[in-house]
Amino acid sequence: MVILPLPYLPAIEWFAILAQNQQVVIEQFDNFTKQTMRNRCKILSPNGVQTLSVPVLGGRSSQKKPYRQILIDYSHQWVARHLNTIKTAYGSAPFFDYFFDVLQSILKSRPERLFDLNLSLVREILDFLELDTELNFTSSFVKLSNDQSSDFQDFRSMIEKNYTSKVQFPPYPQVFEDKFGFQPNLSIIDLIFNLGMEAKVYLQQLKI
Repeated sequence: MVILPLPYLPAIEWFAILAQNQQVVIEQFDNFTKQTMRNRCKILSPNGVQTLSVPVLGGRSSQKKPYRQILIDYSHQWVARHLNTIKTAYGSAPFFDYFFDVLQSILKSRPERLFDLNLSLVREILDFLELDTELNFTSSFVKLSNDQSSDFQDFRSMIEKNYTSKVQFPPYPQVFEDKFGFQPNLSIIDLIFNLGMEAKVYLQQLKI
């Protein structure tokens, strides 16, 4: 059994795990902590690798609050900023027009909760890539004992800010690679905008 966290516009490694498994379990009862990938993603912009962050309500009080309860702060104009930044970064990518409208539609729909926003994005990406992975969800926070650990592949740590992937990512064409070189394991949108449907093959062949 594979258990995963739910990030914002998840990294390539995260989606490779989905692409290589018929079923996964999404942890939905973890606590929200700041500076994790629950509300962040990384893209390659004209200025290099850039982090996009979704602001949430609650400030310090959001710390250790159940992730499912975290509300998005729309008092900031972050939707327009994210879309403009993504358009600047990938507008010249070969497959930009194939997926940007879908992404824009979800962000502009203004889901109330961060979890719901992230899940909507994941489902649309699965549909775009024609991946039939079944998403299941925890009914309570999964605490693995030593006896259980062999039954689970637990990837929940990959959401933490200090997580470093051990995967070797084969280079693919990126918009600004001539300026910054190949940048691995960015948000899945980097792979989609640059490879289109070939992103599915890349994900399925990546050695996790």
